Amino acid sequence: MVSTQCSVVISRNSAIFWRLDGVEATGSWQELSAALASLESVKVEALLLPDSFSLHSVAFIEAEKKMLAKTVPFSLEDELAEDIEECHFALGSAGEGTVQVAVVNQVWLRSVCQLAQEHGIVFESFNTCPMPESMAYWVPMNDQSTVLLTPDHAVVLDKRQVATVQGVLAELPCRVAPLIDSVDVWPELSGFETDKSFFTSPLLQVDGIDLMQGEFRKGIAWGSIWRAWRMPAIAAMLLVVALIAQSWWQVSLLEARNVEYRVAIEDAYRQAFPKSRVVNPRRQMESRLSNLNGAGGSTGSNMLSLMSVLSQEPQAAGLQISAINYESRASELRIDILADNFQQVERLRSALKARGVEAELQNSSASGNKVRAKLSLKEVG
Repeated sequence: MVSTQCSVVISRNSAIFWRLDGVEATGSWQELSAALASLESVKVEALLLPDSFSLHSVAFIEAEKKMLAKTVPFSLEDELAEDIEECHFALGSAGEGTVQVAVVNQVWLRSVCQLAQEHGIVFESFNTCPMPESMAYWVPMNDQSTVLLTPDHAVVLDKRQVATVQGVLAELPCRVAPLIDSVDVWPELSGFETDKSFFTSPLLQVDGIDLMQGEFRKGIAWGSIWRAWRMPAIAAMLLVVALIAQSWWQVSLLEARNVEYRVAIEDAYRQAFPKSRVVNPRRQMESRLSNLNGAGGSTGSNMLSLMSVLSQEPQAAGLQISAINYESRASELRIDILADNFQQVERLRSALKARGVEAELQNSSASGNKVRAKLSLKEVG
């Protein structure tokens, strides 16, 4: 986005002047704010005329260079009509042993900055009007007063004083730079070369002193940043809220599933071990399975291997197994069988023996037209 540049000249004894898109005008802060309202991005550069500040040169030694901001006010205390507590000191670039200092009334400067902010105007820069290097400049501000700038002085004069001062400048080239085109060049200044406007004069090609120091240091223009990034920020905020809501929903769903799984695990454990007290069903089940697998170096039969042999035996397919019990101490699997006849039980017992399983008939009895039998299974070896 290309920024439009607006130059504003501020005077203590006159209205403000500005140049915007090549058009120069004078008026109030409210009028300037209205002129800027239709523009999306504006870079406002402010310039303070010498009728609002005094310029001083302060000598220092190299050891004081880093402490100039603190020592300069006391160095100028005797030269100022105001107390140093009432003044704002802006330091220019330090030369060899000297530094230029602009002094402005602190309360007045603060009121100017606050007035501009109240109208939505933020200064990109705020400098003093530069002093000419080898020429005198007359800057008419209105029909009655003008600023005279020389390499050494800056004064505000009215028409009655111009003729008196002109004689003093006889050997110094002079130039007139009116602030706005609507102010005709005074007849008293008609003998000098005239620029089209103060805003385009060579005078402004030289930098002044930056006033945005100390408490007036430029901060972050949060208002401008918010206007530029408002919509992306709102979109990002909505996205973050949506992501948080989605994460919360997923966590809630997972927590609900976790509760369901824990209840299912406890139910499965209670069905498998109805007489056991439930403390930690998962760990208890792992412990039980470990025992059934003969973990810990136990010898002899184990439940899972015996069950595997039994499930693979074709002779067991036609039988109804009504109960299974495992005795871990004896490494013995006990099964209750319901068969059509006793011969089916014997064929199963013989087949298991052939598979390396010791099958002992503990008892048998007739039940209607069926035979009930109980076998005790152990691995041989």
